[in-house]
Amino acid sequence: MAENKRETSTEVAYRRILRKIIDERLAPGTPLRENVLCAEFQLSATPIREAFRKLEHEGWLQNLPYRGCFLREYTPEEVEELFIMRESVEVIAVRRALERATAEDMATIERALAQQRRHLECERRGVSPSESLPATSADIDFHDAIVQASHSPTLLRRNNSLRAQIGYVILLTSRRPAQGSDLADTLEEHSMVYYALRRKWGDAAELLIRRHIRGGLEKYLESNCSC
Repeated sequence: MAENKRETSTEVAYRRILRKIIDERLAPGTPLRENVLCAEFQLSATPIREAFRKLEHEGWLQNLPYRGCFLREYTPEEVEELFIMRESVEVIAVRRALERATAEDMATIERALAQQRRHLECERRGVSPSESLPATSADIDFHDAIVQASHSPTLLRRNNSLRAQIGYVILLTSRRPAQGSDLADTLEEHSMVYYALRRKWGDAAELLIRRHIRGGLEKYLESNCSC
């Protein structure tokens, strides 16, 4: 993918580090070494440090005195709070999208659903999809598209880090990889939300997005239960 020439070196560092975390499925607690990333990305120390600060502010990293930066480890309570905040953001986004979504917004949501179908088909055939990111990314794209359709700068800003963090937590800390049945269930739930939005069924769309997010939290807690 060609890099945007208008990006600053800090933005490049931030994007590359974030992509590395997701692509390589780095485990919570993994150290991120400044000198290693400088060499890998061919960047100076300053943009790497600034990217570290941004990632720490968003909740991705924790900076431990005299030890360096590590990928943050979330407690079950913290994950639950992330899901609660996500539910609040997306319920409001659905309300706004019902009023403000354009034809292009709905087409973007459709494309996200199509990407999920490709992942599911590849999973069933036992082959790797052509997309560079895992199925979790397709899930995130769907929710991002709904928030985009709200045309609310406030919701968009809050969603930028919140959705990525939740996807990262689910991707890295689930005790088992996503199964075909999980992907099928997610696709069906997403399709129902889309259909309600398309039909302008406001109450149904809100109820469906609430159930979907709460169901995601329940699955996370079940798969990570230490009992």
